[in-house]
Amino acid sequence: MRRRFISLALPLLAIALGSGCVVETNTNPFGGTVTLSGSWQINGVQADASNCAAAGISQVELRILDSSAANPQSYQTWNCADGFFDARTDALLPRLFHGTYYTQWFAWDAGGGEVGRSTPLLLDVTIDSDAGLAPPNFVTGPIGFDPTLGGSVTIHGSWLINSGPADATSCGATGLDSVELRILEDGGTGQYSYQTWACATGSFDGRTDATLPRLAAGRYNTQWFAYDASGAELGRSTPLLLDVSSVTDAGLASPDFTVELPAPELDVTLSWAQDATAAPVYGTCTEAAVGDFFFALNNAAGALVTDSNSVVGADAAGRIPCANSLSFTDLTPGTYSLYIDGAALDGTKWMATCDALIVDTGVVSYDCFVDQA
Repeated sequence: MRRRFISLALPLLAIALGSGCVVETNTNPFGGTVTLSGSWQINGVQADASNCAAAGISQVELRILDSSAANPQSYQTWNCADGFFDARTDALLPRLFHGTYYTQWFAWDAGGGEVGRSTPLLLDVTIDSDAGLAPPNFVTGPIGFDPTLGGSVTIHGSWLINSGPADATSCGATGLDSVELRILEDGGTGQYSYQTWACATGSFDGRTDATLPRLAAGRYNTQWFAYDASGAELGRSTPLLLDVSSVTDAGLASPDFTVELPAPELDVTLSWAQDATAAPVYGTCTEAAVGDFFFALNNAAGALVTDSNSVVGADAAGRIPCANSLSFTDLTPGTYSLYIDGAALDGTKWMATCDALIVDTGVVSYDCFVDQA
């Protein structure tokens, strides 16, 4: 069946970043040494012969635009079922000059008709010799499937992350950037992209937001998708029935996107007192002439988590050469205290307990000032 384009998710490009001046190129970007690699998706799934045929997409084209998003040049056109390309292993594919460009993807049917296209996205290869492109997601549906035609039914809903509310903190910690809701044809294959929101938005309500689509009365399925900042899919819900045959508004069940969080890390910068005054000057190990030290990290209950005995090279008393920082990984979220005991060959002693070190997610940094005892 011939199918029409409904919507296209807009993933961000995995930009190759570098420093230095921006190199402007002429209208022909090809002939340099920079290689590209990438892939494309059909309705959120890696493209293959089956889903390309079902979507009515015969070929996929990548174009390179100059730094003003003009003067498009065709990089290459592939059979949709190829699914990916890699110029690092295919010497026939063009190489780019170093510079800044935009990339844009196009999907074509067997007759050369356009099925969909992406928005031009930045590609910065001023320094790098290779860049991987985030995959475009061509979302399609059969002719005639549009649940909003003539509709007046509003819907509202929200989404969860690891069973908690979606907000800037939880979205940032898990790497979730955007959340998409799709309306699926009940008993059919049609899909309609209802809306994509920033993850931290957390909810939507068609009753108070007149810009959101209204559905026609009927039976549908709903499915949620979560993406990272590059447009890669991080999760999706199971399709659920939505029956709005005889209601004017419906609340959707909240999807719960479960994303494994990396164990938090605690980084502590140590500053050593250079004198024993009431307001000492602090400095590095060398500036304060500290020889060696012992440390112990304890949890909120006072139980030892780790100490300097675990460091390679520690002596029989667990003492190690002076350091200006300590890092602790694979911690359980909680509150910690760090005990420090330093010494110099001339008998000078240092001591401190830095407490209330709260570790939740990601990398947490603290400063610890160690006074002369």
